[in-house]
Amino acid sequence: MARITVVNDYPEFLAVMQELVARAGDHAFFGFDGAQSTYEEIAATAPDVLVVDLRLTNDVLTGWDVLALARADDALRDVPIIVCSADIGQVRQRADDFERIGNIHVRQKPFDTGEMIDLINELASQGRTTAA
Repeated sequence: MARITVVNDYPEFLAVMQELVARAGDHAFFGFDGAQSTYEEIAATAPDVLVVDLRLTNDVLTGWDVLALARADDALRDVPIIVCSADIGQVRQRADDFERIGNIHVRQKPFDTGEMIDLINELASQGRTTAA
C-alpha cells in the first residue's frame, strides 16, 4: 500500500484528491490543509508520493518550502512530488528549478482525473520499487 500525501489549502481540492487516490487503488491518503500544517506533520506520514500546491496561504510554510524541505530531508529526498498549480506563469518561470530539484511532475489545474490517477499509480509503484 502506497502512502499518498496531499498538501493544499482548499478543502474541495483535498476532497477531490482523496477520491482520486481511492479510485487509484490500494493507497492510503493523507490530506493536509496547507494553510495550517507544518512540515513535520507532513513528513511524519512518510509519503511514497507527495502532492503539493505551490501557492499555499500559510504565512510560515509555502509550497516551495515543502519542496525544498522534502529534498533536504534524508527520508523524503527521493520521494516523487506532483506539483499541482493553476499558476502556469510561475510554473514556467520555475522549470529550471524543478529540473534541478528532480523527480517533480507538474500538473496544471484543472487536470484530467484519469491522467492524475495513472500518474499516482506510476509514481507509487516506482516508490515501492526503489524502497525494496
